Amino acid sequence: MGPLDPSEARQLCADLFGDRFVAADNLLTPTLANINPIAHAAEVIPNLTRMEAGEAWSLFGHFTAVVGRMAEALDLERRAVAQGFGLEVPSLRQHYARSYHVPEGPLHTMAAAITANGMSPNGPASLQHRYVLEDAPFGLAFLEALGRAAGVRTPVLSACLGLLAVAYGRDFRADNFLLDALDIAGGGADALLARCAAAASPAS
Repeated sequence: MGPLDPSEARQLCADLFGDRFVAADNLLTPTLANINPIAHAAEVIPNLTRMEAGEAWSLFGHFTAVVGRMAEALDLERRAVAQGFGLEVPSLRQHYARSYHVPEGPLHTMAAAITANGMSPNGPASLQHRYVLEDAPFGLAFLEALGRAAGVRTPVLSACLGLLAVAYGRDFRADNFLLDALDIAGGGADALLARCAAAASPAS
């Protein structure tokens, strides 16, 4: 069996897992659609001492209105960065509604419904967790760099990176070795979007 073209690949995925896949014509769209870095930042920053103490705590059970406001602000910036590249991505509310089958609404009420349905995992019980060690450098810092390339300010996202840097005593921006290697800022938004489209082409 030879390589599948994009339409064949999408159909195969739909046959195997249901009609839930959306085709993307460049690599930036799925990158910016990833809600994990912003959701995890909002969830863990108010609960860092729980993580440090190794507590067992419900991730969505502690997704209060405070967490919801942080997550909404971060999500607005993520979607603004996407729009800076001429892209539209689903909101965090839409993601939770589709993933957990709860009605859309304020994020903390969606989290309460997720918890009531017994679908809340425990939050991290250690500071040495991917929600920070991976999502801060390769999620938040990457989004921040994409924002600069698109001319979009991300003050809340940058503030979260600063808070995590102080809490951990390390520079998470410097931990992302891909930023220089990929030359994110080189040529601006149009050039980066063209490179991502070329990389997603079946001929590439």
